[in-house]
Amino acid sequence: GGWITIIIIVSQLNMWIDKILIGIILSLTAVAYYTPAQNLASYLWLIPSSFFLTLFPVASALGTDRWQELELICTRSIKYIILILGPIVLVMILFGRDILRLWLGDELSENSTRALQILAVGFLLNSLQ
Repeated sequence: GGWITIIIIVSQLNMWIDKILIGIILSLTAVAYYTPAQNLASYLWLIPSSFFLTLFPVASALGTDRWQELELICTRSIKYIILILGPIVLVMILFGRDILRLWLGDELSENSTRALQILAVGFLLNSLQ
């Protein structure tokens, strides 16, 4: 339970620190362009967090004496995360500008697309750890 609490706290801090740093280093306008892309990409966390919350009790029940079963479960979960998130991230990369245009209009979509593409790939890679 302690690790889950730490992960949640760190992820929440991470969601705010990046915006603060962008505002300090670049501008508040850059924060306005970054935030919608970050919000959209953050929904990708639903999939790996669902796996984590489901597999945590299983891993605890297996204990330390059943490593092979645990390794198989972890390998399968990574495979399923890639199979589910991979196409979604690919759609965000290829059609991110159109998705943002439909949601936010032309100006924000032009300035937020690159952030969405980078964040989508980052969320995919981060979900595999």
